[in-house]
Amino acid sequence: DLSAVPSATKNDIKIGFDKILIFIGADRQTVFYEDKRGRYGAGKFSKLNYTTYSDLNSFEFSTMNLTKNVIANPVAGTHYTINGLPNGLILKLERVASIGFHIWLNGTAVNHANSDDTSFTITFDKSIYQAPPDSNDDIIGRTQTFQLDFKD
Repeated sequence: DLSAVPSATKNDIKIGFDKILIFIGADRQTVFYEDKRGRYGAGKFSKLNYTTYSDLNSFEFSTMNLTKNVIANPVAGTHYTINGLPNGLILKLERVASIGFHIWLNGTAVNHANSDDTSFTITFDKSIYQAPPDSNDDIIGRTQTFQLDFKD
């Protein structure tokens, strides 16, 4: 209740209720390293092209959290878009809880010299939620940026 706040400052206070938020888990990465442990190299970000996150080592994936329930099987191009991912790499996204995803990379980047370091984005559409908001503008953090660090 802001009724006790002097009117001179009340207009400067912005409070959002029931906002929808997408964020990276506190213990997770926003940088994917081609050869973090000296095992792969040559444009790969995981040893094998894993189909589920449970096969991965902890340093090969990132966790995304959402504040509302999401659909069971999101589809790239419909529920989210990926921009800037180098040729040869495929982003995998798997729901691991009603409000969370693991993401990882499969494939081999065509260009993977150290000078090819880059970034890519994932942008979520409101349709990813079981009860979508009225507008994509209601989602805070709907575009997330990740870095790719090539070692070769």
